[in-house]
Order: sequence, then structure tokens, then C-alpha cells
Amino acid sequence: MASAGRWASSRSAVSARRAGREIELKLEVRAQDLPHLLHHPRLLELAEGTPRRRSVLTVYYDTPDLALWRSGLVLRVRRIGRRLSVGVKTRGVVRGGLVARDELETPLAAAGLDPRRVARSGLLGAIAEPRLRRALERAAGGEPLAPRVETRFRRSALRVRLGSALVELALDEGEARAGRARIPIRELELELLAGATRALFDLALELATEFELQPSSLGKAERAFERLLGEAQAPAHAEPIQLARNASLEAALRSVLGECVRHLTANRSAAQHRTDPEGVHQMRVGARRLRSALRLFEAWLPPRVTLSLAGELRWLGRELGRARDLDVFVTELLGSLERSLPEDAGLEALHEAAEAARAEAHAAVRAALSSQRYALLVLRLGRFIEGTPFRRGGLAARQVSALRAARPLLRRLATELHELGARIDRLSARELHRLRIRTKRLRYAIELIGPLFGEKSCTRAERRLAALQDRLGYLNDLASAEALLAQLRDRLGAKASPATARAEGRVLSHAAAWVAAGRAELSHAWRRVARSEPFWESQR
Repeated sequence: MASAGRWASSRSAVSARRAGREIELKLEVRAQDLPHLLHHPRLLELAEGTPRRRSVLTVYYDTPDLALWRSGLVLRVRRIGRRLSVGVKTRGVVRGGLVARDELETPLAAAGLDPRRVARSGLLGAIAEPRLRRALERAAGGEPLAPRVETRFRRSALRVRLGSALVELALDEGEARAGRARIPIRELELELLAGATRALFDLALELATEFELQPSSLGKAERAFERLLGEAQAPAHAEPIQLARNASLEAALRSVLGECVRHLTANRSAAQHRTDPEGVHQMRVGARRLRSALRLFEAWLPPRVTLSLAGELRWLGRELGRARDLDVFVTELLGSLERSLPEDAGLEALHEAAEAARAEAHAAVRAALSSQRYALLVLRLGRFIEGTPFRRGGLAARQVSALRAARPLLRRLATELHELGARIDRLSARELHRLRIRTKRLRYAIELIGPLFGEKSCTRAERRLAALQDRLGYLNDLASAEALLAQLRDRLGAKASPATARAEGRVLSHAAAWVAAGRAELSHAWRRVARSEPFWESQR
């Protein structure tokens, strides 16, 4: 992304048809809703003019190894009617369907020219901004630029006004082509032309109550390039949150919640396609981090809204949790036993039953992530972040120092953890579970707001808390294994046999060994946490 970043930070006056920041919300549309969407009474009430319909052909140029795409730049030629233009965009930041990115578009000479036959000199020569042109040259590295992806669609566009905001709705139907692959396009884009970003979510929420619209992390080009690369969307991990030391509480809150929503929604595709169990795991972590963030800032947030959002995130976490628990049970617990006992008939029967339950759990995840309930949750989260997420009468808190607000939050969480951890050798199973929850809350809090105190200050504390959380997690494995084995026993029914009973005993013994190993390392992991200096107290 270095090339894209250099351009974004260096843009100056550009002799182009359009240059600036593009902010749009991308939504997937069902085929049966396409004829009706733009005729929605609310849109007709807000519309400025009538829908404009046109055919759009867009060709994306890149090197043979897709060097531009990999560096975060998109170079395209677009034909609308007989008008041709060349455009450059950064891949941008995608958060629950909301895309913010830099773009430049300028007319291309020779009206009617085939977009697939523009010479390299014509492509780059049309880019008036010299540093952007050099960034493209560096990314291409002297390799030829040729058409790699193509999109053809019919666009119906309508402008609507919501108060002071002006939004363009673009309803696109067609297909993207990547090599021999054909990918259908059914997409609604809400682009902000003027006003506040929250207007995009206001409009989307109104439409989503009647139509099944899914916020999308992948646009037309992204889906096509993914197919061209032959790669499913990889699971996305949480990224470090960039917080300035002098950030206001409002700025910190938006950054934290925004990154949490990005982490959650960026894993939807991986979780749906079950290409990697990590997709479900990362999405579940994203839901947990979002709940932790809402809890962390609860003193300043409206309780009714935050409780509702937290409840929906808890629902999503349960759906993901069932699949995740079975992933771990099959791949780690059963898997390690089967490697040592490959001919055990009882383990084989348990594995078959567990795989069937796992398939059902993942089907439930796919249904949940395709549901209107999930779509509304993501849109409500986006509206919450882009609106004014403060208690009534609490607007003065906007400019409070985030650093000053963070210190007592971390102090309270650390105190709660240490009060319980001081008795770690005498804690019951229930108390150890509470200790794990408190460890997780402090760890997430440090991940989310610790950067206010400097990255180096919080990295060591994060690592030590993560190690303690892992050790405490092992202690849950026995209880989880017992619960899952009971479910599998019910599933097997009459097929249960002495061999499966013996296999259950082996699984429980194996899980108990994990618990014993985790317990043996627990005191050491706790001592490392207890010795950690509370960095939030030492920095003033």
C-alpha cells in the first residue's frame, strides 16, 4: 500500500475532471429486488429528478503479476456512451460496506476508443499529477500494462437529498469478467456527494427494512481480482489502532469502534465460505472486541442503543461460537488423538458425528451472515459510529482528553483482575472462568486504547495477558469437551457402541491432560502479568 499512501499524502492541484475523496456505501442486492428498489416511495419523495440509465464498461489495467493491485492502486478505463475516462483509486479503507478512498478521474482523448486497447503511454500520460504517475510507474516496475479485469453493467442512478446531505444511488446489474470467470453484479452504491456520512446509513437503514440489502466488503473489482488470483478472501486480523496522544474522547471512540467494525465485517466472506476455520474465529473475536469497546465507553454512550447493539453482537457471537467450538474439537482435540490412534473405530465414529454437527453449525453461520438481522446490525453499527454516539447531555465529553479518560478505565479493569488473580492457586473452576473473562477484558482494553500511551508501552502487557488468557483457555477445554461429547452421544443414538464409549473416555482423558498442562503453567503466566508495570500510571 506504500504507493497508494504516497499519493494520498501528496495530492495537490490536479488538472483532472474529478479528484478527491470518495465515500460510498456498497450493498449487495437480491435479483428479485432490482426492478423495485428505485421505485421505493421514500426514494421518490426524496429524489431530485428522475433516474438516469446508462451502460458502463470498465476495464482494469495491471501487470501480469497484478503489481498495481497488490500495491493498493487501481488503474481503470471507463466508457459511458462515447465518453472515455481514465481513473486511479486507492483500494481504500472498507468498514462494513463503507468505503473511503482517494480517487482521480480525467477525460481520455479519442472518443469511442475501445477501453481494452489503450496504450500504456495513453494511460499514464492522461494522469496529470506527477507523483501519482511516478507511483504507478514504480508499482508496475517496467512490466507491461494490459486489461486484467472487466465489468459490464447497466446503471440506474438517482440523486436524493436528506436534509443537508446529497446522495447518489447507483443500482448496477451486469457481470464482471476475470479470465474465463463470469461473476454476476447486483449492487447498490450510495455515494456521498455532500453532507455528513451518517446520511448514507440513514438511507440504507430505511431501504433495508423492506429489501434484503447486505453491506459488502468486496466491490465489483475486488471480487473479480479475487477470482483472478484464485484466492478466497483471507481471514482478516485486528490491526493496530492509531491514536494520537492528544486525541479527544470522540476521536478515540470513532477510531476504536471503526476498527472493530472493520475487523468484524472483513471476515464475513471467509466465515461464509468455510475455506479456513480462522475466518469464523476472527469474526467471533471481532464481535467480542466490539462488545468490549461498547462496555469500555459505556459511561459516555446512550444505554438503550448500546444495550441493543451488544445484544445483537451476543447473538452473532453465539452463532459463530458453536461453529468455532466444533472446529477446535475436530481439528485439535480429535485430530491429535486420531493421529496417534489412526485405526480406532470409536474415534472414527465420533469424528463422523462431529463433522456432521460441524457442517450444521457452519450452515447456521452462513444463514446468519446472509440474514437481514446481520445486515441491520452492521448498518446500525455504522450509523452509530458516524452519528453522535454520546449520552443526551454528554456532548461536552466529545473534547475530553481520551488519555485522561482511559487512565481510570484501565486502572479499574487491572484492579478487578489483580483482586482475583492474587488467589490464583486457590481458585475454583468457576472463579478461574471469571479470571479468564477479566483477563480478556483488560487485554482488549489495552489493545483498543493502550496506543494512547505509546505502542511500546502496551505491547509487553498485551503479550503477557494473551499468554495468561491462553493458559486459562485450556482449563475450559474439559468442560467444552464434556458438553460436545454429550451432544454427539445424542446424535449417535442407537449407533453408539462400546467402541464410541471408550473413545469418549480417551477424549476426556486427553482434554484433562491439556487442563493439567495449562494449570501447571498458569502460576508462571500470572506472575508475569502481576509483575507488569501499569504503564498508564507512569505516563502523565
